[in-house]
Amino acid sequence: MALYLVRGDLVSMDVDAIIANANVNLKMVEGVSRAIFHRAGDLLLQEACRKIGHCDVGKAVMTPSFNITNCKAIIHAVGPNYINGKHGEEKNLRNAYKSVFKIIEENDFKSAAFPIISSDFNYPLRECYDIEKDEIVKYLSKHIDSDIYVVLFKQPFDIFDDDFKENLSQYVNAHFETKSPKQLLKDTNVDVVKEIKKLMEVKNIDKDTLTLKANWDKTYLDRLFEEPTFIPTKNMLLSLGVAFELSTKDIANLLAKQGYGFGKNSMYELVVQYYVDKKIFDVLQINDCLFFHGLETLSKKLF
Repeated sequence: MALYLVRGDLVSMDVDAIIANANVNLKMVEGVSRAIFHRAGDLLLQEACRKIGHCDVGKAVMTPSFNITNCKAIIHAVGPNYINGKHGEEKNLRNAYKSVFKIIEENDFKSAAFPIISSDFNYPLRECYDIEKDEIVKYLSKHIDSDIYVVLFKQPFDIFDDDFKENLSQYVNAHFETKSPKQLLKDTNVDVVKEIKKLMEVKNIDKDTLTLKANWDKTYLDRLFEEPTFIPTKNMLLSLGVAFELSTKDIANLLAKQGYGFGKNSMYELVVQYYVDKKIFDVLQINDCLFFHGLETLSKKLF
């Protein structure tokens, strides 16, 4: 299970289903939808949509992917046109996601790539994104074996207000150091696995809950526990540290069990430390900050 933020081309994602912004007549709209129609084959997809004919706002329908061979199907989600927020826009937008996930569940799809639904229909982008993330997290909490990607072709908005940006900037300036921490990566994971299991016992947290809070693929923890040569990446251990709600000192100790340092000479690590020092133990929120600052997120698909 994991939610991944990706900057790239939605149509090229290697997933079970890609999701397209659609209107009630299922005709091609501007933006990512146009790219999906062109890659699938305009006439083929137009004919498939014509046969369905109509889809209500807040609903979704599925068609074959035709010439898009890297996915099995296209799910067309009809989000609302935004008027003023007082015409059921949020309810309809949430229902569109629920309808998409119903199709995903019915077809036993394990992975899907989303744009920001209704982003082409005048819906405020920040609100769109917050609703999207909320609905995805709800789904993933019940479908721990699924991977969901939110794919942005470019950075469409700034999710941080001026106060946050000022506070983060001040924190980075105050804590930045030029020296690099010592690192000597170990070739087995025995020490770090012992530490993780101890923390699970102390924190009274099971594997599924830990996977969910760390925003990991569910197979990673199994492999970590079963394969001594499966070496966790640094960002995997950072996400675990956040999931366990550890202090920066204790996260540094966890990293050291595998031979990693936890320094103050990179924006990436200072962002994580900022959230931890603020006691904001939310991997997805930290990922938002990293992603929208052009940094690698804590959650990254390994294979």
